[in-house]
Amino acid sequence: MNKKVSIIVVNWNGKYFLKKCLDSISRQKYQPYEVIVVDNASTDGSISYIRKFFPKIKVIPNKSNIGCAKAYNLGFSKAKGDYIVNLNNDTYSSDSLWLGKMVSDLEKDDAIAIVGSTHYTLKNLSYHKKHPNRVQTLNPLGYLVSHDYGKRVKDPFLVGGGALILKKKYFKYPLFPQEHYVSYGEDLALCWKTRLNNLKIVMSNAVLIHDCCGSYSKNRKTAIFHYEKNKLMNLLLFYESSSLIKLFPLMLMSSLIINTLHFKDIFIRFKSYCWLLFNYRIILQMRKKIQAKRKASDKDIFRFMSYKLVDEEDINNRLIRPITRIANKSVKVYYRLFNIKTLEFYP
Repeated sequence: MNKKVSIIVVNWNGKYFLKKCLDSISRQKYQPYEVIVVDNASTDGSISYIRKFFPKIKVIPNKSNIGCAKAYNLGFSKAKGDYIVNLNNDTYSSDSLWLGKMVSDLEKDDAIAIVGSTHYTLKNLSYHKKHPNRVQTLNPLGYLVSHDYGKRVKDPFLVGGGALILKKKYFKYPLFPQEHYVSYGEDLALCWKTRLNNLKIVMSNAVLIHDCCGSYSKNRKTAIFHYEKNKLMNLLLFYESSSLIKLFPLMLMSSLIINTLHFKDIFIRFKSYCWLLFNYRIILQMRKKIQAKRKASDKDIFRFMSYKLVDEEDINNRLIRPITRIANKSVKVYYRLFNIKTLEFYP
């Protein structure tokens, strides 16, 4: 008998995307499953639209926009399934077997806690079809970088929080860290905790299309602030002290480069740095709890990361590509010097 799946979709003024998303869910052949839409006080008629055209879906309306993390957690607390699927409202699949494939991959090994769905944007669909084994993972500085896994198991450090399935038995409420995470970085925190518990994360070949980037991209300044704040906060929370010391020069260098290249956004990023400084006590308290419970060392964690600053294959400019290659080689030497072994150091 199949395990029950709870599919959680968080929505905020995403009526434009909901038809594709919910239609693709309704066509799934896997049974049984339930669908929960957590609505963050939409004003575009999303709730009435769902209730009219998808009456079987459970809608949880919020009185205000509580952010992605809290909304997913609310859906998680109401879910009755053994497995939980988190979906962005701007994702959909044309494959009616998508959910069944995700469940099958999750059940291959009891130690697999999370399976991510391969998801493409419409812009990059042709590129990804040419490079099916190229998947995003994390580098030690907290940036996403592509890596070609070839024929090996695709086990990146993290998978996207808006396109994954997980075993509920391994997770407690709140699923995502909701204090101080409004959006961005909460999926990384979830995956990092999973890795620290010596549980597995893999990427499925089941494909979702992502109409990037949904409703949250409407406020660019807010997105930059939370992305930068949460990226750095995750590094401060999850790394061992020795790793932070080793990585600090590179963290500082990368911040200087980013702020130089994107100077117009420097004030927004400066606000994120100030937030971290003003809330250092809270961060220290959170860090203490996380470090006390960890089962895996950073040595175990680094082997799922890539040393690369940027994947050279993602650079189309012929002038910039050699510079990228030199930068990556320099960083690799630095990591080798400090005994930070990423996935490229292993056969």
